[in-house]
Amino acid sequence: MNRAGQLRCPYPSDPQNWLGDHGVVIRDINQTLCFAVCFPECPSPSLSSKTSVITKGQNVSLLCSIKKNPSTVMKYTLFRDKKQMGTTDGKKEFAIFNLTISEARDLGPYKCKVSCLKYSRDFNFTFANPVSTPVLTISVIQTQTGHNVTLRCISHNGSLPINYTFFENNGKVSPVISKNVREPAEFHFTKISTREGGKYKCEARNSLPNNTKDSQVLPMPSTGKIYMSQVPLNRV
Repeated sequence: MNRAGQLRCPYPSDPQNWLGDHGVVIRDINQTLCFAVCFPECPSPSLSSKTSVITKGQNVSLLCSIKKNPSTVMKYTLFRDKKQMGTTDGKKEFAIFNLTISEARDLGPYKCKVSCLKYSRDFNFTFANPVSTPVLTISVIQTQTGHNVTLRCISHNGSLPINYTFFENNGKVSPVISKNVREPAEFHFTKISTREGGKYKCEARNSLPNNTKDSQVLPMPSTGKIYMSQVPLNRV
């Protein structure tokens, strides 16, 4: 503790009610400034996860962290709304809380608190459904300059938006085409001859991490014909 004239922490503009990041001012019965207790510097924590978009029943980890290694044992507490979900002590700059998100109330909001009564900002999860195996359709129309090829791709299940990409012989032939409604993505190109061959597929993905599905591979149909991929039951 330091005398008022020897304060090393920032002097408060309103010492009578000063209680915050730096310390607390103590007064005697005559409301005369006696001394101030200075707290060690205490940064606000941050709360994060590898992803905020998850599926129902998924196991997740929340990381509550501060910017620098604490000089004393730090207590980390996790809350969902006002309910305490867990607490841990240690001289580390972070704490990890493992949870299972099973229903809507488990989505949040979450926040964490450290020993010096600082809170993080709120963190929320969002449910999303994985995409199903997409269906690829190929059609060819002959013109005077060649053969107009149309590739269509749609995933009938999965949270929107869904991003589609078309491939020829495992190489990308289209940009990513994003769909916010349940309709096929289309890509058009021209070939001089359908005898050039080529095998085609499409890829579907949404905001869920590590959730990508490919259609069956189809060859180029002859002019006037339409090929459509099938969806095996074990790949839906």
